Amino acid sequence: FEALLEESRYGSAENLPPIVAYGGGWTTTLREIAAEFGVEIEVRVYENFGTFLAELDEGIFPMYSSGWIADYPDPENFLAVLFGTGSNENHMNYSNPQVDDLLEQAAIATNEATRAELYREAEALILADAPVIPMYHDVQHVLIKPYVTGLTVTPMGILDMSNVQLVR
Repeated sequence: FEALLEESRYGSAENLPPIVAYGGGWTTTLREIAAEFGVEIEVRVYENFGTFLAELDEGIFPMYSSGWIADYPDPENFLAVLFGTGSNENHMNYSNPQVDDLLEQAAIATNEATRAELYREAEALILADAPVIPMYHDVQHVLIKPYVTGLTVTPMGILDMSNVQLVR
């Protein structure tokens, strides 16, 4: 970590801009891990998420932590929503005309393979620009007793219990 920090425009942990984390218990863990590298993180607790978002939109945080949960299982719900120029959820004000062009093409593509490739290209550009640092991805595990049948778990972790039966 120190070597990467030395290569950065900041040169050391002491020169980093303030880092603000919004949230609960996990932010304490983040602060403790960062402190091991000499990085200070300020944890702010807001009365409501709207206040936090308003401050994000004002651009007062040079760095912050946040998360996103998909509304529907499609790459558009991450890439266009979070990284499209002018998107309401693009609180980091990220903008790349090449990314926007690829996202617009993907939005109207009718061929699934073409659409997937356009999203992969957009994602590659976003990752190269590094407007975010992905820290983790939630995984949901579901344990189902052998006598429970008909339970469907969607890719988004939604339980469909309309056909559930208990067979003993």
